Amino acid sequence: MYRILWLREHGPISNSLSSLKDPYNYSVNNPINYKVIKPIKYNVIFRRNYSLATNGQPNESLIPVVIYPDAFLDKSVILKIAKNKVGIYRWVNKVNGNTYIGSSVNLGRRFRMYYDFSYLSVRLNKSKSRIYSAILKHGYSNFQLDILEYCTKENAISREQYYIDLLKPEYNLNSTAGSRFGSRNSEETRVKMSVSAKGRKHTEETKNLISLATKSINNPNFGKAHSEETKALISLARLGKSFLSESMKKKMSEERGTALKVIDLKTNETSVYSSITKAAKAMGVTQPSLSIRVKNTQGSFIVKKRYQVEKIDDLD
Repeated sequence: MYRILWLREHGPISNSLSSLKDPYNYSVNNPINYKVIKPIKYNVIFRRNYSLATNGQPNESLIPVVIYPDAFLDKSVILKIAKNKVGIYRWVNKVNGNTYIGSSVNLGRRFRMYYDFSYLSVRLNKSKSRIYSAILKHGYSNFQLDILEYCTKENAISREQYYIDLLKPEYNLNSTAGSRFGSRNSEETRVKMSVSAKGRKHTEETKNLISLATKSINNPNFGKAHSEETKALISLARLGKSFLSESMKKKMSEERGTALKVIDLKTNETSVYSSITKAAKAMGVTQPSLSIRVKNTQGSFIVKKRYQVEKIDDLD
């Protein structure tokens, strides 16, 4: 049984539910004058792939494709319906009314990240996110999740930008679609930002600000000397070709890695790995999942009920 908020094609929803039908002849009996329908079986078909605006004031009369009034109670149906769908979504804080707008080429996967407390905590340790902080502070039950629009991968960013410009969400750190100020963007996000920025030209004012930010004391690297490793990497990036020896590459990689000691409880064999990536590959797990366990666990922990893993501070 699932709780879903149905939405009309046009006009008020009161006293109109009996006229709402889908291609499979599903109909709603005994309409009531409330937006939230009594629990129904999961066989609903949503008729629109876009958000509906009327009366020339879209920001006030915006009607999402579907509304989940309680992100905690509606978690299972949210993840099920959003699987492999592309679209624009909005988080609404029911305590203060603040909102966040985002897009994803896989809404189901994106929402699973939102529902992963460990993931949110790790991201907040690395960068700033108003929506992550708000969810952890207020809890899922105090948030409503709206699907504003289903769309294609090609126009996801442009549609997200449209809603950001229209609704001016408080939790978005950046007014540019596909970006999260103060954090490292994923490959998916970088591609979306690149597509969105094509054909866009900076104003003279913006060019002057960029120039000023990279000069003298305005540059965070002003007065600092690059290490030999950094100089080599900069030179490599500029030349566009590799000139580092294999031994140098290996040394640089090991210096950046987190060393792990892994004990195979089945064979009692102990192995030491110079990085999380190598350890993850040896145990048959993903690097991101192992990295989260390492960063959020004090001491040793068990992986796959077979391997005892422990971080090594100094690898001689």
